[in-house]
Amino acid sequence: MKKVALVFSAVLVLVIGMAFAQVTFNYYIIEPFSTPFGHFGLGPWTGGTSSATDASAQIVSSTLFGNKWDVYYNVEKDGSYNGTYVYFANSNLNQSFDASAYSSYVFFARSDSSTPITFKVELKSPNNGVEYYYVHGIGKYWTFVQIPFKDFTKYSWSNETNFSQLTQGTFVFEHNLDVLNTAHIYVADIGFMK
Repeated sequence: MKKVALVFSAVLVLVIGMAFAQVTFNYYIIEPFSTPFGHFGLGPWTGGTSSATDASAQIVSSTLFGNKWDVYYNVEKDGSYNGTYVYFANSNLNQSFDASAYSSYVFFARSDSSTPITFKVELKSPNNGVEYYYVHGIGKYWTFVQIPFKDFTKYSWSNETNFSQLTQGTFVFEHNLDVLNTAHIYVADIGFMK
């Protein structure tokens, strides 16, 4: 019985290792948070009734990833929304990132709360290309979030996102979107997957 259990364990480890190798092979990390201001730039933003102190973002060390993004948001006031942005290319040179060879936007995320949180993710391209997707159920444990490009939705006021010219990704927190209106969310290894 021990021999069978050991063989099963070895096979399971091999299968998991192969699956992880396959994931990492097709996973292009565009923002590993390895510099104080991100690879191309990142930071918080506020809107509506939010004040400047209602959102912050900083890169901190992580034993699992090397570095992670510590995002604080507070949307307790009616009409408040805020979030963070990360550039995918040098915006000062009007550059963009060609993600057309990929099919999904991916990152790792967790919260500082046991109450799962919901937030919105946006991908942007030039000429008012903006599409969004709601991420649900992020709690205290690291979760791998994979959002297929086909699942993003265009706003009524925007154009479709051109995935061959991505400029920016944002995380958006909105008042009354969820039961938790203030928390820290941690993000690591933002990228794209085939």
